Amino acid sequence: MKPSAIPVKNILLTFSPFLVLCILLLRYAVDVPASDEWTLLPFLQKAYENHLTLFDFWSQQSEHRFFFPRLIMVPLALISGWNTRGEMFVSVILGIGIFTILALQIRKTLREKRGQLWWSVLPAISCAVFGLNQSENWFWGWQMSVFLSVFSAIAGFYFLADPDFSWKKYFAGFVCGVIATYSYSTGVSFWPSALLILILLRRNKLTWMLWVLGAIGIAATYLYHYEKPSGHPSVLFGAIHPLQYSGYVFSILAAPLVAFTRKLSSVISFATTIQQFIPVVFGIASCLLAWALIRVVIRKGVLTIASASPYLGMMAYSLFSALLIAIGRGGFGISSALVLRYVTASSLFWIAILFLLFLLRAEERARKWPSWCIVIILSLLMMNSVYGALYAIKQSGLLAESRKELVVGKDDSLLARMYYTSVLHQYIHLLKKYHLSVYRNSSPVRGDRL
Repeated sequence: MKPSAIPVKNILLTFSPFLVLCILLLRYAVDVPASDEWTLLPFLQKAYENHLTLFDFWSQQSEHRFFFPRLIMVPLALISGWNTRGEMFVSVILGIGIFTILALQIRKTLREKRGQLWWSVLPAISCAVFGLNQSENWFWGWQMSVFLSVFSAIAGFYFLADPDFSWKKYFAGFVCGVIATYSYSTGVSFWPSALLILILLRRNKLTWMLWVLGAIGIAATYLYHYEKPSGHPSVLFGAIHPLQYSGYVFSILAAPLVAFTRKLSSVISFATTIQQFIPVVFGIASCLLAWALIRVVIRKGVLTIASASPYLGMMAYSLFSALLIAIGRGGFGISSALVLRYVTASSLFWIAILFLLFLLRAEERARKWPSWCIVIILSLLMMNSVYGALYAIKQSGLLAESRKELVVGKDDSLLARMYYTSVLHQYIHLLKKYHLSVYRNSSPVRGDRL
């Protein structure tokens, strides 16, 4: 396609979600640690006292081992005086990386197709990648671990699904898997998903065997000295309550589009009962749609199994991630499956569906149902992003008030919005001692936002 033929409208639509995200971050992001982010402070104390070890980076936090995120966050905090804007900036960079790899993968798939189709798909992919339906991750610097894990997984799929196999790409994919696993717990989902890609591409059995052995080794190191987080449901919850477990899994898959239903009961008085079923039904329908799309595009020769493998890997990654999250959190109820921080991993499922729908629409223009599916999915995605934006703005105001109180330290009800007050009272003197966060300058920083 000639440069002059590139549709300007599609270019603007592609960059719009990113620009909206950046504008809202600049306006509403609050520079203060929140919730589990406070657990980084002991690491900073050890760093200042020269006692920080690699074992500390590897140590367990809830269900996760944040080895690689800590390697980024600790130096970043030491350099910036623990300005959490730096972590949010890294999240945005990783988001750009995720979008870039997805765009390259789609372009590779459409190598023999029209370039017009590529530009038609990109705005939809941008909405999913930079969507504010995952605002909890964008506005919470600590959650850069999620983006690092997903970025590594996507990069690994890109290397492994390359038609021109080489051991260098195989090893690069393995390294990406290690980074994904040791960035966020759902990164473990990369290993079976990548194995599926290797099988679909009919790689030789040696690659399968080495992959399985490597995955077992990584899992063994992950589970070494692993302890079940206190206060979490039993890991046997799925076996004891299979229906609730399945409902939780389907709800996580549906969360990128229908997380806003979590708040229906506060708007519609009779919605308390039905709001539990909407995400479950929608999740089941999405799986049926994905299955139908895969069958149609392969049966009609729109894609070969090999060319479809990276998108099947993405779907598998989201599904395995949902299964893993449900093991540890399923007992908390369907409502907790719709929290916005779970959206990032599940978004890969919908990105793959959207691409297949665009592809099918281009191949069979006489059929209207792919177009209607695209319209419905993007409409729900944007509705959910509006919900996410409103949620972020509300949380910004609450956190800004708590940030001011961190300097005063008298109103525990405001401090409790950030973390356990008993812990914060102990940590404030460390902030003062090392000039971190609101105390990074000679006098406390009193600005509300960025």
